[in-house]
Amino acid sequence: MYISFNEGESWEPFQLNLPHTPITDMLVYRNDLGISTQGRAFWILDDISPLHDEGFGGNANEPYLFSPRTAYRPQLRGFRGGSAPKSAPRGASMYFYMPEEKLSDLVKLVVKEKDGTLIRSFSTQPEKASREGKLSPRAGLNRYIWDLKYPRVDLQKGAFMSLANTGGAWAAPGTYIIEMEVGDQSLTTELTIKADPRWEASEEDLQEQFRLTREVQKSLEEIHQNIGKIRSIKKQSQETAKRAVRAGFDKSLVVMAEEMGSKLTEIEEELIQVRNESSQDPINYPPRLDDQFAYLYSTVNSLL
Repeated sequence: MYISFNEGESWEPFQLNLPHTPITDMLVYRNDLGISTQGRAFWILDDISPLHDEGFGGNANEPYLFSPRTAYRPQLRGFRGGSAPKSAPRGASMYFYMPEEKLSDLVKLVVKEKDGTLIRSFSTQPEKASREGKLSPRAGLNRYIWDLKYPRVDLQKGAFMSLANTGGAWAAPGTYIIEMEVGDQSLTTELTIKADPRWEASEEDLQEQFRLTREVQKSLEEIHQNIGKIRSIKKQSQETAKRAVRAGFDKSLVVMAEEMGSKLTEIEEELIQVRNESSQDPINYPPRLDDQFAYLYSTVNSLL
């Protein structure tokens, strides 16, 4: 198999891992290339949209961000089993070209809402506190998959939920902005997300689902922010009281700090199950307010 980028004036090999076998038919369908072979089954090349991007001039010295094809929410989960074919990536495929001499530069892929609101940011040098994946570009064509999700729910460290998934909210159908930063260069393109055409749920339904999911997420995160404040106040008051006693103040300060800490603990235990120390503990200990919101979040954010 060969490919031409100049209307047939010249051709380049495009065999990839296609076996040398007679080909009976070729079809481009929704930017996938399907080939039927004589006696060797079907061969499919997922997402050839970069080959259709007329903006790419083939300049080997400059980075380039390709226009992504439409992403659908969700895609098939794929097949299982030893003989099952490899499934197409689930999410939005973001393709970009990197020249060899730019690989040492800081590279970022940023996903934003149409109004510029930041959703996700992936970098070759992510901050230590970041929970995002790391980019590892190579010279030539690269692909990074955005799973169509917003950041995970921000919970207190060590929190365990019962029957709840606190992963990111699914992005609603619409238009999104993809930005690529390479050193001081910036490239921008748009991504369209649509509802799975096999669903009965409309795009308006999915947009309303997203709105409600984010509303529940905000409430859950506020609960955990208050849990963090309670724990911080208890720790600070107890440590301050101990230092004050060592400095010569009355020992009653420690007693007062402990009494206040006990009252705060009563409030804390209404917000979160403090006895959970592993993922199996919620089976034995009743859920608290945060777990109820987490379960609601999971239900609202589930795929329709």
